[in-house]
Amino acid sequence: MTERERQVLKGVFAGLNNQEIGTQLNISEASVKPALQQLFVKTRVRTHSQLVRVALEEYGTAWGLR
Repeated sequence: MTERERQVLKGVFAGLNNQEIGTQLNISEASVKPALQQLFVKTRVRTHSQLVRVALEEYGTAWGLR
């Protein structure tokens, strides 16, 4: 996982939407989307809530989330 993907994932965990994640990271919403899309591809999900579930269940230890 790239550093940007990790930052975006932390925003998703905090319950932020794409615009809020961008604001928090001082980047545009358009810059959030590619990182989020890569996370969706890597975890084979389509929504923020699915991403949180899969990331915690399957990748939590490897990604330092647990």
